Amino acid sequence: MRKLTSEEIARAAGGRLIKGTGKEEVREVIIDSRQAGEGKAFFAIKGQVHDAHRFLPDAVKAGCPVVVISDESKAPDGCDVILVEDTLYALQKLASWYMRSLDMKTVAVTGSVGKTSTRDLIYAGLSSKYRAARSRKNFNNQYGLPLTVLSFDGTEEAAVIEMGMEHRGEIHRLADIVRPDVAVITNIGISHMENLGSREGIRDAKLEITDFFTEENTLVIDGCDDMLKDLKPDSYRIMKVGRCPGALISVDEVTDRGALGISVRLTAFGEPIDVSLKIPGAHNAGNLALALAACSLMGVDVKEAARAMEKAELTGNRLKVSEAGGMTIIDDSYNAAPASMESAIKTLMATEGKRHVAVFAGMAELGEDSKALHEKIGEAAAEAGVDLLITAGENAADIKTGAERRGLRETAHFDKREEIYPEIERLFKPGDVILIKGSRVMEMERLAEKIHQVME
Repeated sequence: MRKLTSEEIARAAGGRLIKGTGKEEVREVIIDSRQAGEGKAFFAIKGQVHDAHRFLPDAVKAGCPVVVISDESKAPDGCDVILVEDTLYALQKLASWYMRSLDMKTVAVTGSVGKTSTRDLIYAGLSSKYRAARSRKNFNNQYGLPLTVLSFDGTEEAAVIEMGMEHRGEIHRLADIVRPDVAVITNIGISHMENLGSREGIRDAKLEITDFFTEENTLVIDGCDDMLKDLKPDSYRIMKVGRCPGALISVDEVTDRGALGISVRLTAFGEPIDVSLKIPGAHNAGNLALALAACSLMGVDVKEAARAMEKAELTGNRLKVSEAGGMTIIDDSYNAAPASMESAIKTLMATEGKRHVAVFAGMAELGEDSKALHEKIGEAAAEAGVDLLITAGENAADIKTGAERRGLRETAHFDKREEIYPEIERLFKPGDVILIKGSRVMEMERLAEKIHQVME
C-alpha cells in the first residue's frame, strides 16, 4: 500500500478521528493483532467468534500508530483512533476508495471450483506483458479481498482478483469494491448448496460479479456449463470457451500425464496452440482456456500468454506433488467438491506407481444430497481402479460405503485424521502413489506432512 495518513483513512472509511493528530502515516492495513507493528493500521473487526477490540492494547503496544474501532469505550491511548459505525464495512469502504485511486486493469474470478487455479494462470499470462498483481494467498472473501486491494502499492498495471462467497450478496459487495474490467466464472457446482438452496441460487450469487458491468465489460464462461451456456445479458458481453459450439477458444485434446501435468491442444481465435502445463489435473485444460480468454481481453497476445502459463505454479496445496520414502504424494488438500474429487481421482490413476491410494476426507456444504454425493465419489474411486481407499472424518464414511458397493475391498475408515498417523508405516508402501484430498476444515495437508516425517 502506498503511504496513507490517518486523516485520509478516516475520510475514506467514513469515520472520524477521535484521538490523535490525523498525521500518523501507515503503509499496511491489518485485521490480525499478531501482525501488529510500526507503520500499520489495525482495524478491530467484530467477528462471529471474536471481537478484536479486546486486542487493541496489544496492537498499540506492538507499535501500530493507527487503530480503527466501532466501540468508543475501547479507544486506546498512544495512537490515532478512528471511530466508525462498522469496522468491516469501513475496511471495505477504504478498499473501494483506494481501488479507485489506482490506474490498472482488473480481472475478477469466481466459480464453484477452479477459482484459484484459474487466477494463478491468469496472473502468469498478465505478467508476460504487465507489472501484474494477484489476490494474496486465499484472500477472496469479505475480509481478505479488501486486504488484497490495500496491499497494492500503486505501481501495478494489471491485477487478477479472486472472489469467493457463502451467501447471496457477498460477491455484489466485492464487485463493488473492485469494479473489474473482465470477469470469469469457472463453473456452477453445488458448493454452498445449504446456504443458497439450489444451483440456480448459486449461479445467481456468482453472477453478482457482473452487477456493475456495462457494454464495455466481458464475462468469460465455459460455454458447456449447463447453468451458464444460455446466458444472454443485455448490459455486457459474453465470451465462451471450452468444448462447446461457438467457443472462441476451444479445448480440442487433453493428455493427462498424471503428477507431471497435462498437455493441451487448443484452437484460439482460429489458430492452433499446443500448451504443456506443469499443473496436474485434466480439468485444468478448461481453466487454461478461461485464463487465455481473460488475458486476451486484457490485451495480451494469446500465444505469449500461453508460453507464460506453461511456467505457472499453483499456490497452496493444490495438486502439490512430492516424494517421500519411495512414494509419490499428491497433496490436493486445499479444498474439495464433487467435480474436483473426481478429477483428482483421474490424476491419481494417470500417475505411474505400484499402487494407487486415495485418502479422502469429507466435503462440506453439500446440503441434503451430501450422503449420495459422497457415496458417488467412492463409486468413482472403485470404478477407476484405486487399489486402497482410506477415509477420515465426518461424511467420509459414505465415500467408503460407495466404494465397497462397487467392489473395492481394500478400504479403511478413521473417525479423525490423527488416527491415521500411527498406521502410516502399515498403510503406505514404497512405490505407492498417494492422493490426499478433503474439505479445507479437515486440514488434510497435516497428513501429508506427517507422512514425510515418518517415511523420510
